[in-house]
Amino acid sequence: MSAVGSKNTRRSFTAAFKRAAILHAEETNNCAAGRKFGIGECVVRKWRLQREEIFSCDSKRRGFRGPKSGRFSELEAKLAAYVTDLRDRSLLVTCEMVTQQARVYAVQAGIPRCIIYLDETWVNAGHTKEYVWQDTTVKSSQDAFLKGLTTGLAAPSGKGARLILVHAGSSATGFIEGAADYFRAKKWGSADYHSEMDGR
Repeated sequence: MSAVGSKNTRRSFTAAFKRAAILHAEETNNCAAGRKFGIGECVVRKWRLQREEIFSCDSKRRGFRGPKSGRFSELEAKLAAYVTDLRDRSLLVTCEMVTQQARVYAVQAGIPRCIIYLDETWVNAGHTKEYVWQDTTVKSSQDAFLKGLTTGLAAPSGKGARLILVHAGSSATGFIEGAADYFRAKKWGSADYHSEMDGR
């Protein structure tokens, strides 16, 4: 184990530690590896899913939060050289300058501009159709009851809870994996739910 703290601190582990736990889990099982290494069984299960990355990285690496460089490393290198040059000349470097220069380099490199659209919609839990198929052989509600059938959808007592659905995507990428989200709105009826969209 590389770092052990108090109960309230988060522990981090090196790839070498994770490899040892994975190998022990493969020999025995996840629970036994968790007990031996002082970690939870769910942590061992997660590490086993990341086995390929853990065994192919540096043994001192701790986190796996995505790639260390972006998709366009040449663009990043040119941008870093641009910022270094400005700083060497004792010039002020602002976010706007870096953004503008990044756009210039992207156009020069022929990198297409990808616009991601995010949209939301909502549905009510008590939503029902106005028209439904009905059995024409049923003559009355008593007849339906005797045959073990229903007389159609019951009218909802109200609109019910509102679910907000959010997703993002573009024509170039399609829907972005992991961008979909849904949650129950706190405001009901016709109240505007947009104030709930950022951070719940």
